[in-house]
Amino acid sequence: MTGEGRVVVCYDGSDAAEHGLAAAAALLPQSPAIVLTAWRPIRELLAAGDAPEFSDAAKLDERQQHAAVDTARKGAERARAAGLDAEPLVICASGPLWAAIEQAAAERDAVLIVCGTSRGGLLHVMSDSLPAALTYRAARPVMVVPSAEAAEVRRSELAEWAEAAARTRAPASP
Repeated sequence: MTGEGRVVVCYDGSDAAEHGLAAAAALLPQSPAIVLTAWRPIRELLAAGDAPEFSDAAKLDERQQHAAVDTARKGAERARAAGLDAEPLVICASGPLWAAIEQAAAERDAVLIVCGTSRGGLLHVMSDSLPAALTYRAARPVMVVPSAEAAEVRRSELAEWAEAAARTRAPASP
């Protein structure tokens, strides 16, 4: 890979990540891509209250790292099958995930970060989701790809908003 025009595709194996990967492949065929999977050390998850009780943090971290490597490899295989010139990358995120992803993209001169989302409507806008954080904070373009379900929610909300706007613009009858 040359680094020219390189795309970072955030990938965790979820349906939303699959949608993001498919969109990147469809819109940017044959592009060099990095399929990035991030993982967090168990101590950080514990500090945030997001991890179960455990007896050996090092073993759990090792398992998480191995799972991330498998996920990134599978994602890169799927990306290559979809037409991207892809390689896997696993990062251990210490701190905000968006910052670790942005740093990895910067270090590899990526021109775009692609991230799928399964959230739709107000939940997406109001939540502190990874796609929202990347969109607001990354120093390079970010393409957020909604899942089919999220896209449907957004289309429905748009239709409701258009109807409400039409009602408020309609002239009052005498």
